[in-house]
Amino acid sequence: KIILPFLEEGEEGIGSYVEVRHLASALPGMRVRVVARHERTEGNRVFARMEAYNELGDLIGRGRTEQVILPRAKVEALFARLRERWARERG
Repeated sequence: KIILPFLEEGEEGIGSYVEVRHLASALPGMRVRVVARHERTEGNRVFARMEAYNELGDLIGRGRTEQVILPRAKVEALFARLRERWARERG
């Protein structure tokens, strides 16, 4: 949702970079809260930082992402080609 304010009509964001550091644990069934903050925008690239906390409030992860904003038609075409390749591989 952090990218939504940067999208104009007919645009989509697509991930281009993810970096994650695992710092501590969360048990199965624990809720995890992720806090994302916009870091900067450069042209059509939106950079964000995230932190993840377990239900006890312990910092369990930290990371960064980059998303590229593209025309929706281009994103749909990229995904269509990927679906076609996948279908061919699966037979």
